[in-house]
Amino acid sequence: MGDIRDQETAEIAFRASLTGHLVFSTLHTNSAVSSVARLLNIGLEPYLISSSVSLLVAQRLVRLICSSCKHQYVPENEILSKFKGYLRHYRNQKFFKGEGCEQCNFTGFYGRTSIFEILRIDDKIKDLIFHKASEALILKQALNNGMKTLVDSGISKVLAGLTTLEEVAKVTEISEEKEAAAGLMDHLDQIVSQSSVHPEKRSFYIEN
Repeated sequence: MGDIRDQETAEIAFRASLTGHLVFSTLHTNSAVSSVARLLNIGLEPYLISSSVSLLVAQRLVRLICSSCKHQYVPENEILSKFKGYLRHYRNQKFFKGEGCEQCNFTGFYGRTSIFEILRIDDKIKDLIFHKASEALILKQALNNGMKTLVDSGISKVLAGLTTLEEVAKVTEISEEKEAAAGLMDHLDQIVSQSSVHPEKRSFYIEN
């Protein structure tokens, strides 16, 4: 069915799913996880959502780097810092962009591809939805289950040489927790570096 925009449409879709129909629909949300909050805000009961939804998928389009003028480059520190919490998990990082040529009308991009966030509703997620858990708790459980966020999906395509960090930044929201974790890791790296230079101060650095 079409886009779910109000409680009446949502109830029709969800009650149809309870009678054995496989229902596909769309919502306007920032991520797969935030779709749960959107459905609650529309007016659906938590039990209806937890018992009916089996999969939530968020999708964004990013431009593909033109293969005719593609070359390796080093992104600006500002954009690298923005994705630091995600990039630290990858080694051998290489970044590419398009210089601009006749093939891509001097834009550096030619074509588009999708990035996805797929949330599978298992028993643990259902229980969280049923008890109106916060979006943060649902996200935490989904990540523990192995879910890849939109940013994770985008990063994988960046490092595969298909698109750029700038493109991913345009269509995704950077997790504050990831940014905080990156800052903490930088602080720990600094502590380790300082303690190796001044071994006698190691206990001091660690305690602080």
